[in-house]
Amino acid sequence: MEPCSMWTACASKRAFRIGVLCAIPTPVAKVMAKRRKRTQNGPNEEHITINSRLCADLPTHGSSMAAEDATAYWTDYKVIENDWSLTKVGVYCSQFPEYAYKTFEWRNKYYWTAFCGPEIPKPQSRCGLCLKVSNTANGKSVTVRVLDTCTRPSLDLDYPAFSEIMDDKGRQDGHLTVNYEFVDCGDDPTIRLHHEL
Repeated sequence: MEPCSMWTACASKRAFRIGVLCAIPTPVAKVMAKRRKRTQNGPNEEHITINSRLCADLPTHGSSMAAEDATAYWTDYKVIENDWSLTKVGVYCSQFPEYAYKTFEWRNKYYWTAFCGPEIPKPQSRCGLCLKVSNTANGKSVTVRVLDTCTRPSLDLDYPAFSEIMDDKGRQDGHLTVNYEFVDCGDDPTIRLHHEL
C-alpha cells in the first residue's frame, strides 16, 4: 500500500477523513461502512464520515494543507484550571459529542488552538486536527490541536504553545509570523464509520 497524506479524495465525490489510518482502500472502506452503519458507537470513538458533502469541506488529494507567513495570536484557554475540559472552556468543538467526551489523554495530548485558515472552510471539519506551527523568526515549532474557531484568518494559539515558539518581537507585538501544516496527531484511534446518502 502506498503512503498517503492525511486527506485522500475518493471516487464518486466521496472522501475519507482518516487521520492516522488514512490508507484504507476505497472499496474496502465502503464495505466496512455498510457493515458498521447499524451499530451503536460510543462518544469517545473517532469516526470517518463518507458522504458527498465532504468534498466541499476538504481539499482533494494533492491540494495544499499548509500555509506560509500566517499570523498566530495567543489566547488563554486556562486548560489546567478547567481540567482540559472542552465544555468547561467552551471551545467551538465542545458542541459535538465526539469531541466533547474524548478521554483526558486525548484532550491534554497537545495544547489547543483556534484555526481560521482557508484550507478547510467549514469549522466542524477542523475539529480534532493537528497542526505543526513554526515561527519563521527562530525556526521553533510546536504541534497543537484544533478545537476552536476564530473571527479572523489566523491561528489563536493557547498561550503555553505560543510561548514555546515565541521570539522577542512576537512577545512585544502579541503575534507571530508562522508557517503551519496539518500533521498526523498520532492518536491511533478506533475508527467509527458512517455512510450517509
